[in-house]
This record gives sequence, C-alpha cells and structure tokens, in this order.
Amino acid sequence: MKNKIIIKYAAVSLIVLTIISVIGLSLVSIHYLKSKKDVRQNILFISIDALRADHLGCYGYRRDTSPNIDKLSREGVMFTQAISASSSTISSVPSIMTSTYPDVHGIWEFGNFLDPHIVSLGGVLKENNFSTGIISAQLFPHLISRGDFISKKIKLDEKADKITDWAIEWLNKNKNKRFFLWLHYFDPHGPYTPPPPYDGMYLRDRFYGGGVELPLLNRRRGGFGGIPGYQAQGGIKDANYYIAKYDGEIRFTDDQIGRLLNALEEAGLLYRTTVIITADHGESLGEHDYYFDHGGYLYDNLIKAPLIIYYNSSKPLGKIIDQQVSLIDIFPTILDIARIRIPRQAEFEGTSLMPLISKAGRYGKTYVFGEYFEGGSQKFAIRGNGWKLIYDRKKDKYELYNLKDDPGELNNLFLIENKRSKNLMNALDSFLGRMIRKPSRNKIELNKVDKEKLKSLGYLN
Repeated sequence: MKNKIIIKYAAVSLIVLTIISVIGLSLVSIHYLKSKKDVRQNILFISIDALRADHLGCYGYRRDTSPNIDKLSREGVMFTQAISASSSTISSVPSIMTSTYPDVHGIWEFGNFLDPHIVSLGGVLKENNFSTGIISAQLFPHLISRGDFISKKIKLDEKADKITDWAIEWLNKNKNKRFFLWLHYFDPHGPYTPPPPYDGMYLRDRFYGGGVELPLLNRRRGGFGGIPGYQAQGGIKDANYYIAKYDGEIRFTDDQIGRLLNALEEAGLLYRTTVIITADHGESLGEHDYYFDHGGYLYDNLIKAPLIIYYNSSKPLGKIIDQQVSLIDIFPTILDIARIRIPRQAEFEGTSLMPLISKAGRYGKTYVFGEYFEGGSQKFAIRGNGWKLIYDRKKDKYELYNLKDDPGELNNLFLIENKRSKNLMNALDSFLGRMIRKPSRNKIELNKVDKEKLKSLGYLN
C-alpha cells in the first residue's frame, strides 16, 4: 500500500510539470474590486486534482465532506456551471494557466513544454512585481523551464497536510510582499488512500453499503466496466467502498484548506487576499460504466468543476452564479483583480468573470468547449443554452444532450433534435476552425524513473 501512495504522488510531478511550465497571465476588461480599504489584492490559487463539484456540501452533496470550502462559498461567489477545458490534467491545467484551449497551447502528453510565445499566469504576475510561488505534492525541478515562479516547494510523496505546512511557512515569509501563491493538492486523485481517521470516516455512515460488486480489471488505468488496477484495494469490489474513500480524501484536503485559511487570517492577510478554489477536472464514479478514473470522456461528471472566488468586499457576498463559465476564464479574472491589463501578445479565449460578479458589465459568452486527446482519439464538446454536443472524431460520432432534462447525459437526441444538432455542429466547426491545432514541439526526454512512475498509473503504455 505504501508503494501505491508513493507512486500516486509521484505522478503529480509530471502532471504539474505541464502545469508549471504553463503559468502566466492576461485580461479582457478591468472591473476593479472594491474592498473595505481598496487595498491591492494578493492571490491564493488552490487547485484540487480530480475533485467533483457535486461531492462538496456547498454544491448539495449529502456527506459533510467540505465544511471549510462551504464556509468560503457562503462568504464569496460560487459558480455552479464551471467547465474545464479537458477531462485530463495534462491539458486542463495548461488551459487554466494560459486562458487557451488545448488545441492552442498544444500540451497533450507528458514531456511537452509550453511554446515560449504563449503568455502564462505566473509569468505575467512576476513581471508585475508579484512574489510568485508554487507548492505541490510533486514536481521535478528540471522540468520547470520558464522561471515563472520565484520560489518552488516540490517533494515526492507529500500529502495535503505537508503541502499546507509549506504553504503557511511560505505565507509567513512573504506576508509583507504582494504575492501569488499556487497550491495544487493531489489527494482526491486515485488511488483513494486517505490517512486515518479519514480512511474510515464514511465507511460506517448510512450512505455506505449495498454497493454494486464490480470486476477487478487487469489494466492500470481506464475504469471501463470495473475497477482499474491502480485503484484496487485488497480485492474489495464494492463500488461504495471506493466512493467512501474518495470522499475521505476530499474531507482530508478540506480540513487542510481550513487550516491554511485560519493561518491566513491570523497573519492579517485574509482581508487583502483573493482566494480562488477550483479543480482541474472531475472524476467518474460509475457514470457511463466508467469507474474511479478520469479522461476518456467529456461528460459533465468529468469536466464540470467547482469554482469559488472569495475576496474581502464591503459585505459578505454569498453569491451563487448559475451562468455557464469556463475555467479558462480564471486567468483574465485574476488579471482583473490584480488590475493588470492583458498583454498585447496574449491569445486569450477566456473572459474575466468580474462583470458577472459585480454586475458592472456583460460576460457575453454563449458557448464553452472541452477537448480530450489520447493516442489517436480526439473528442470535442460544446456546451451552451442548456444543451451539449459531443463529437468523437475517430468514430465520427455525435451525441446531443438536453442538460436540464437529462443531466446524466443518458438520452442521445442527436438524430431527433435535427435543428439544434446542426446549430451546435456549426458552432463547434467554427470553434475548431479558429484553433491552431498543433502539439507543442518543446519536449524533454523523460528519465527511466519518471517513465516507470507514470506507467504504474497508466499514463504511459
């Protein structure tokens, strides 16, 4: 079991390698935040790997998995329809950090690096005199090429409590500077192995038990029809057991976020720090016969993410926004908050969310998009006006769903809703037509140890 845990956190190294080589910023409009003293805001950006929005209390989940995130949502702004650009970390995090879709930034596989001409969040903030830092469960320093972060804390096999320890230490050292700190928690990513007491926290509640018995699969990743090898624990086949463990990972991470926010407040930093919490993508827990994994599909359980923005306004907001948005909007929103204009060379597809929050302007986007690439497989999704079209290019197959009536995306209406299908196909064609569609040519040969760690989790064949 210890080896599994070590392997799990090793994988984040290369995941965030992509993540990190991608960070830099830009913006679309300047709608300044007005805090009590109109102070310049620090930025604390928290991304949580494989976190489903609907497994948080503030999004209506039945288990008490997220009291600290819930509290933040009651005092800030919560988006109920935030969509990731991909169901895979490899592509989704670069999209957040560049405000571009995967077709533009070209990060589709491990070993890719961001092209130098693409603007990244950390780079822009660093250029504008922010003290920039990243703390993550795992990163390989020789894979961080752009120098966007003044400080980095990277170590193999560290869980959320240690990441939080480092974050508190970093904040105390940088509290007199204007800072941007990015934390990437990896714990909800499989295998689901939370520490005590979280490992058994939900195994005895009234929601546990009587789950479907699933086959144990030989393959490491890809939970089509059963439990993937990297998730299997002691031959246990009960689906609800794994969901309880997943929820334990979420609660463990949430408690650490609560500890971090308390430290931020005790240091006198919370009133001048904007806190953003999101996920890189969701997780499939059995929907569409796909278990305890992500990637592969573009259904909402995989691309819908939590998004909560907290800042010290003149009064607690507690605002819920149901307008559909994209995680690529985070970058321009941060620039808006930081009062930095979009660099002229930026190729942003995202839009600042501040007009929605402040009602000081229009958001103005009808559609958001998702993409997934793996080997010869290419899938695209367009989502808007309560409908969603998915296109599998390899199979030349379309799916159309009415998200209001069919949120589980089970009833394909593509051949029935002809006019709507055609309109969304045209919009998707227009989107793909303006994308650059080229993989990054900046590559590095992974060493043997890195390759073996990725293979153990099914990221490499």
